Amino acid sequence: MNRKNLIFQIYIYLVCYSALIALVFSGILSIYFIIRISAPEFTMHGYQWKSLQSFELYKKDYLSRLGNQSKEISDEELRNLYQQEKELAVKVERREGTKDLITSLLFCFFSLIIFILHWRLGKKEIRESN
Repeated sequence: MNRKNLIFQIYIYLVCYSALIALVFSGILSIYFIIRISAPEFTMHGYQWKSLQSFELYKKDYLSRLGNQSKEISDEELRNLYQQEKELAVKVERREGTKDLITSLLFCFFSLIIFILHWRLGKKEIRESN
């Protein structure tokens, strides 16, 4: 085996290894994004999740954000705001999860293509060198 073939084989196996690592990580991330879509309250940021857990917590957080500028707002109006904000937060989390899942699946697909092409190229190179 000459030096050129050895360098080419090392290149092929390094690309295969890198593609497999990328495939594993994007697969793991895809699982997380599926969870993000199916259980958005589970993956929501801590502060947002905490404030949307109950109406009482939301009310306390809402009033503290207003501070001295607080205007009179009825509990019914505030409850409507709470419901709207909670629904919006869930929609945003699902949308972001869906967008990230598509990106991750595309990354999986292209990593798999790169792996398959280089693996076949490596097998062909081994057959020709023997």
